[in-house]
Amino acid sequence: MGGNAKHMPHIWEHYDATFSDVIALLENLTTGSISATEKFDGANIHFRIDNQGVVRFSRNGEHLAAGGFTFQDALTVYQNHKARDLFVEGCRAIDEAFTGTWWPFGHSGRDWVNTEIIFTENPQLLNYANNAIVLHEVVTFLPKGKKLFDNVKQRNLLRLVESAHGGLTTITNRQWNVMGPCQVRLSNESGQGYLTEAKARLNKCMAAAGLTEANTLREFLRVSLRNGPLESIRTTTHIKDSLADKVSGTNLPVRLVDLKKGQPVGIANKISFYGQKKNEAKHCKAAMKPIINTLDSFSASRLENLQSVLIKDSAAEQKRIMSEISFESERVLIQEDEHSEQRKQMFNELLGEWNNISATPAAIEGIVFEFMGGKAKITGGFAPLNQLLGLNRYGRGSIPAIQNETSSKTPTLTEWFGLV
Repeated sequence: MGGNAKHMPHIWEHYDATFSDVIALLENLTTGSISATEKFDGANIHFRIDNQGVVRFSRNGEHLAAGGFTFQDALTVYQNHKARDLFVEGCRAIDEAFTGTWWPFGHSGRDWVNTEIIFTENPQLLNYANNAIVLHEVVTFLPKGKKLFDNVKQRNLLRLVESAHGGLTTITNRQWNVMGPCQVRLSNESGQGYLTEAKARLNKCMAAAGLTEANTLREFLRVSLRNGPLESIRTTTHIKDSLADKVSGTNLPVRLVDLKKGQPVGIANKISFYGQKKNEAKHCKAAMKPIINTLDSFSASRLENLQSVLIKDSAAEQKRIMSEISFESERVLIQEDEHSEQRKQMFNELLGEWNNISATPAAIEGIVFEFMGGKAKITGGFAPLNQLLGLNRYGRGSIPAIQNETSSKTPTLTEWFGLV
């Protein structure tokens, strides 16, 4: 999702959930006894309407602090952005749909609508049938980066959506749907087998860590860190235990400087490698891999037969994605440059990661639902598939993109300023 919305957590990132909580959630997802909305493969932006009826946009903390930027500002903000057309046309649609509209959330400047832009001329992984502006939720931004979600404001969001009358055609002659959160119908898929498999794999994880369903994912994380990479550090048991506490968040007051005190340089460097805040997310994800693989495999099966409201033919979209995988594979094989072997290796690794999760792509990015007092998502094999198909287009790490021979197009006055 990105932008001000930051990262929406996966199930496994709710570290204070017990295994029992997770299993109950998987059961509800399987039987369809949980409310879920569609997660879209678009670009995130927030907007509000000021007391003069002007729509203002934000993508980051700097924009929020400044009160947001207008559509005319967006022409400059996104002038050199790779996704310029997506953001300019998306902001244009929001501006034309809501300028002067009654804003039901007051004018403190703290309330913003978390919104997704779907632009068919610049698709990401999924090819949607229509341009769309999807209003997800109202977010109140508080000091120090905190957020508040008010149920009354969420109900008023639907009134804002209704004011757009379902959509519009902008001055650049592009048609847009304007929608609120899109409910996903989850049929009862009990008996399909993937729930039983997920439970069995979770039981193996618990047994390996000496845990039960009453234990939390954080406790699994700590055990996995402590008995895995941290065990190899040649230091005392106390230091290893304390480092596991720190990285897993089990004991936040643990200070890295205290753990390194009196240690040889090489050992101190290893402690820093695992204990530095900037590295923690990477190490936690690696330690949670058995849980992640289990949940991703379950999610891929749950999502496989779901339909996006913006994709008319899911089967055709799934076939298109499979063809895209074959096409990108061919491009990797025939591309000759100094990064060829490294690119092939990374493509095969990403392909293997996706194949371990799913053999069939879903024609929907994922679903979002309530879990542990907040929101969580399942996306199945979407992330590795997105990385796989994006490798040649965008590059990754030190591996550059494969250049296409395309001519640059100078925007017309109509495209740039919305003139007629």
